Amino acid sequence: MISMHYSIPFPTNYDMSHIRNRVAENGAKTDFFDGLEMKAYLMCEKNRFGNSHNGYAPLYLWNDPDGMNTFLFQGYYDQIVTSFGWQSVAVSIPYDVQIPADMPHHLYIVHNGGKLKPSASLRNPSLPSAKTNELGKVVLYNPTSWRYDCYEFMKEKPSEQGVPGRTVYEMLHLSRGASK
Repeated sequence: MISMHYSIPFPTNYDMSHIRNRVAENGAKTDFFDGLEMKAYLMCEKNRFGNSHNGYAPLYLWNDPDGMNTFLFQGYYDQIVTSFGWQSVAVSIPYDVQIPADMPHHLYIVHNGGKLKPSASLRNPSLPSAKTNELGKVVLYNPTSWRYDCYEFMKEKPSEQGVPGRTVYEMLHLSRGASK
């Protein structure tokens, strides 16, 4: 499995209903996409939940690189490039994936990230663990930078109070791959 994520920032005065409408019109296009485990269509809004910016930030989990390559290089990703310009795509390795098959399509996702600290051993790395109020979780790492990212799929709306280093996304749509 491999993950893919990109984040598109928008100005403070950007009308985020454009993103909501875009996902409502196009989100189902990745339902049952070959090689896709899941795609979470994520959006954050400045000053909501303490977020520092407006953004659109889809998170993908691919069963293998073939599906990701098809998406990126066979015209599917061109819609992003045409609409928002050239975006860097972060690729990471899933460490812990807990996404139930009956995951609701409209949730909140809390993202926290950081760096693994150098140590004498990589056994039992200090990565985020499950919390009792989450429906699911995805923990990713990139050994090039030793960065990790944790996405917690929350049952309840998170506190509006900001937490340093945290971004709260609203999941507008969840696509599952052909095997789901």
